[in-house]
Amino acid sequence: MSNRAQLRLHQDRVRREIVETSSNTIPPPVKSRPRARQGAKRAKSTVPAIREIRERDVLKSVRRFLSLLDKCYVARQHQTLGSTKGVPDLLVCLDGIFVAIEVKSPRGRLSADQSEQLDKISAAGGVALVVRSVEELSKALFDNNLLKNAQIQQTILFKHNKSLDRDQQQ
Repeated sequence: MSNRAQLRLHQDRVRREIVETSSNTIPPPVKSRPRARQGAKRAKSTVPAIREIRERDVLKSVRRFLSLLDKCYVARQHQTLGSTKGVPDLLVCLDGIFVAIEVKSPRGRLSADQSEQLDKISAAGGVALVVRSVEELSKALFDNNLLKNAQIQQTILFKHNKSLDRDQQQ
């Protein structure tokens, strides 16, 4: 007996049990979707899919941006069993200054644990940032005097955008 036949027998048995235990109404039969032929191709849409920017996309861009800076060490913090909750995504030492960066998508929100950890880092003398884009990170680093002048900031953004263009062409 095939799996499909066994499934039908089971569905019929369940249907009968429902009918016996409830009123005398018979539930409608379960309809299955017709299967597409094997090898059949789906019609492709001519409109490109618009997807929302995800946190991992922002994180990748931020890490690439930080790799362009001189005297910059970046460590990625992964959440694992037994690790401290709320530790920022990136732990950075930039020219001798500790910077903790929590990366969020444009709609993302900080959890209470993340907010608490960022407050502790700020209280200890580190720089705690929440960023949603590379531009926001660049501005925050410049505002905290971690990027020396606007020309360096623009040069780094230019290099970052150029590397993104190169990746998209590949």
